[in-house]
Order: sequence, then structure tokens, then C-alpha cells
Amino acid sequence: MKAIFWLSGACVLVLALQVASVHAATTQVYRVTNSGTPGDIFRYDGVDDFVSNTPAYSQSSPNSSYQNDGWFQINDVIYRTTGDGSIFQYDSADDFLTDTKGNGGAALATVSSYADDEWFVYDTNGTGGDQIIRVSNGNTVSVYDSVSAFIADSSSSSFTAPGPYDDDGYFAADGTIYRMGNGAGDIITYASWSDFTSNNGTTIGTVSGYANDGFFAMQAVPEPTTFSLLVLGGVALLCRKRKEIARSLARRVGHRE
Repeated sequence: MKAIFWLSGACVLVLALQVASVHAATTQVYRVTNSGTPGDIFRYDGVDDFVSNTPAYSQSSPNSSYQNDGWFQINDVIYRTTGDGSIFQYDSADDFLTDTKGNGGAALATVSSYADDEWFVYDTNGTGGDQIIRVSNGNTVSVYDSVSAFIADSSSSSFTAPGPYDDDGYFAADGTIYRMGNGAGDIITYASWSDFTSNNGTTIGTVSGYANDGFFAMQAVPEPTTFSLLVLGGVALLCRKRKEIARSLARRVGHRE
């Protein structure tokens, strides 16, 4: 009977963790505007909301110089390249929203050729490693295998893009690359790295205000209260299941007697 209790408990806890994992996997897309009111920040809680331009949050930028900058994220850390190629680090989304730079506020480095470039993070070879992708003026796409390689401007490969990729905005989510291109804000998706390199994309929508803006995507982290509720729910289910099993066993014993 103890084995049954432990098995039911394990199942409930696994279920709770799976629910928490699904909740945590929500993609939040951030947009920094370069037109209208330059430097405004919008957040979309899901790719569908992004495609329909339904922001969950917006604010006037704490730093108007965010406009025309390049952005990407690795885990919870956000990197920014400025108009002169300076590289800044933000240790969280909150730091990004308040323009609280990491590393004491100093630039990690300055690479003048990075000015006005666009960035996104993608697993180009399917091995689980995130590469940093740079789309530069002149339609050149370069691949950096790590943050240190990015800071040192040491790309592992580069190629000339087959389409008008420069000046567009990019982010990647769940294995799909999103490009806001053609100067009109067309949202073009690429299901794989090979599709991106050959410009074999699918236009899924158009939002004119997206043209020439900067983008990056992050995974939403569940609030502590949300996770606590999931755990408490799992415990409640476990207790209920144990009581049901105990009643069932008691009935069986009674029938035998």
C-alpha cells in the first residue's frame, strides 16, 4: 500500500512540475521602437499576441538612445549594441526596462562595425548550443559561437544573405526565426536555419509599425506565488488520491471478511 501511495505521489508531483514547465515556457517578445516615439518599449506575452500586435505591457523608454540599437538575449541576460558599436549588458528584463546596465554600467567592449546591426540567438546546428547571429549592413550574416566570441568579434562563419535582410528586425522562439522585413513590417517566419540561409520563409502577417524596430525574446519565469499554488495543488491532489486509495482498500478488506 505504501508503494501505491508513493507512486501516486510521484505522479502528482511530476504533473505539477510539467504544468510549471509549460507555464514557464511562455515566450515574451520585447520590441524597442525606432519610429513613432523612438525608444518606446512594448512586451508581448506570446508570439500570437506579437503577430496580432496586442501588447501586454508598454512604457516610454527610460533611455531614448535605445532607438536603432541591436538586441539579443542569452538565458536571462540581455545584450545591446549601440550606434557606435558599444556593447552593454543587462542582467534581467527589469534591468533592461530601467536601463540598469550590468558590469557597473561600463561597456563590455566597443566594436565599431557592430553599429546599426541586428541580432538574434539560434541553434544553427541542432546540437542544443545557442549561436549569436548578426545581420549587418551589406546583407552579411555572421555566426558567433559564444558571448566571448561575440565580444571579441570572432565569428565562426559568415555568408551573404540571399534576400534584403539588412535593416530588418529579428528574434527566434521555439525553433522558429521571426523577421520583420521588407520595410513594411511583414512578419516572415523560417522553420529552420537552412530555410533562413536560403530565404525560404513564410509571411504570416504585416504590422506596419514593426518596420525597422528592434526585437528580442525571453522565456517568462512563473511568479513565486504561481509556483507555490502549483505545489499546493499537487499536495492537495496527493492527499485526495491517498484517501481514495485507502477507502478502496478498506472496502476490499471488508468484503473479504
